[in-house]
Amino acid sequence: MTGYDASDGHAPSLPPADAPQRRVAGAWKPLATAASSAANGSSSSLRVARDPFAGLQAQRVRGRVDDGADVLLVCSTGGHLLELYALRDAWVGASRAWVTFDYSDARTLLKNERVFFAHTQQPRSPRNVVRNLAFAWRLMTRLRPKVMITTGAAVAVPFAWIGRARGTRVVYVESATRIDTPSLSCRLVHPFADRIFVQWPELLRLLPHAEYAGGIFSADR
Repeated sequence: MTGYDASDGHAPSLPPADAPQRRVAGAWKPLATAASSAANGSSSSLRVARDPFAGLQAQRVRGRVDDGADVLLVCSTGGHLLELYALRDAWVGASRAWVTFDYSDARTLLKNERVFFAHTQQPRSPRNVVRNLAFAWRLMTRLRPKVMITTGAAVAVPFAWIGRARGTRVVYVESATRIDTPSLSCRLVHPFADRIFVQWPELLRLLPHAEYAGGIFSADR
């Protein structure tokens, strides 16, 4: 795993672990379309950042960011990470990078991915929201992703705001735990998202522009 660490402190590397193999269900093909349409033919427009870490002395460098990425995958750790990882067939073949937190599950599951660690953030933590806004601006300036896909939670908000400002398509997948009311992260991202997917049809009455695509971990997967 290579990338850029925006957190403080050090976490040791973990031994590899076998990740569950899942495929994108037929109902989730719109997500694959959203990712592939943005990725196809876009690599020629990616610009190389010659000094990708200028002005970010407080954070630790773990790898290069100057290759760009068609797809930026943003999520918190835990269930949000598992949901986004389960949808990985949606961006197969596209250049990509991940943004998440520096915890053991991310280091294990994403051991072969390019990962950038954000500041650990709670929805009502103004200090780290501001820090992640700055981090998102600098990282997205250098990666220049065409589409950002996120399953929440709080870390999705600053990246969605910056992504929209920079012309990146924002795709938000609401958590399976949200059955009849949207999460705070979803409500904050909603005005800036190009597409929103929900996993329960009950949410459509509150999010009329959302799309119901079934559950990520449904039995038919």
